[in-house]
Amino acid sequence: MTTASEGIYIDGVLYEKEILKADLIRPSLLTVDRNTNMLYFSFLSDDENECNYKSAKIDLNTKQFTITDVIKEGYAHAIDQKTGQVYVGSDDGIYKYDPITKNTELIGAKGCNILSIYYKDLLYFTKLDKLRFLHTITDGETSRYDELQDLEVENFLIDNEDVMFFVNENGLYSQKKGTCNATLYEGIPDCTPESLAIDMNGVVHVCYRESIFKVNKETASIELLVDLGRDFLATAAFDKNNNIVYAEGTRVVRLVPSADRNGGI
Repeated sequence: MTTASEGIYIDGVLYEKEILKADLIRPSLLTVDRNTNMLYFSFLSDDENECNYKSAKIDLNTKQFTITDVIKEGYAHAIDQKTGQVYVGSDDGIYKYDPITKNTELIGAKGCNILSIYYKDLLYFTKLDKLRFLHTITDGETSRYDELQDLEVENFLIDNEDVMFFVNENGLYSQKKGTCNATLYEGIPDCTPESLAIDMNGVVHVCYRESIFKVNKETASIELLVDLGRDFLATAAFDKNNNIVYAEGTRVVRLVPSADRNGGI
C-alpha cells in the first residue's frame, strides 16, 4: 500500500476519494445494508442547545443523505443481512426501525445506554457501562453472553465461518462460536483497536486510528491494508461492490477504483 497525492493505492490498485457527505460532526459506527446498499451511521448534532447523536443514512447508489432521527440519541446500528431489518441502539435501549414506514419498536434493554450492536441470528450488544460485557436479546429478554465469560467487548462481529471477533482495550480477539477459548492476535499496533468490519468476501478488518488492517485467521495476526491518515475516525464498512466506506474528519468517504486501474506505485 502506498499513499499518493492523487489517491490511495491498495494492493497496487489506485483508488480515489468519493465524498458521500460533508459538514458532519464526528460521523460514527458505519454499517451497510447490503440488500439496498444503504449506509447507516450516527453523527453529533450541531444544535447549540444540545449535544447528542442523530441517526442517519446515505443511499450509496444515489448519495442521497437522510436524517433518520425518529429515535432519540440513535447511535449504533445493526442489520439483519438476510431480511434487511434495521436495529438501532440508543441511550434508552434497542429499537427495530422500518426504513419504509419509519415505524419504530422498542425490543429490549430499556433504559440502557447502548455502545454497540451486531446482528447474526441473534442481536448482540454492549452497554456503556464501567464493565462492557456482551449481551443478547431473545424475545425481548436480555441476557449475558456466557461464551465470552468475563471478557469485555467494545465492538463485535461474527464471520462466515461462525468465528466471533471482538475488540477491547487489550487488543483484537477471535473465538469460535460454541467454545470458550479466545485467541489474542499478535503483531498489532500499540494503540487500541476501535471497530470491526467484514467485507463481501467474509474477510474481517479491524480499524485503528489512521489505518485499516486485514485479519489473517490462519496466523492469528493482522496485515496493514491501507493508511488513511490522521483524519480517519477508525470506523469503516464495505458496500455491496466491496468498496471501503469510512468516516474522515467531518465527512463520509468512499474509496472507488480510479479510471486508471493500471496505475503503478
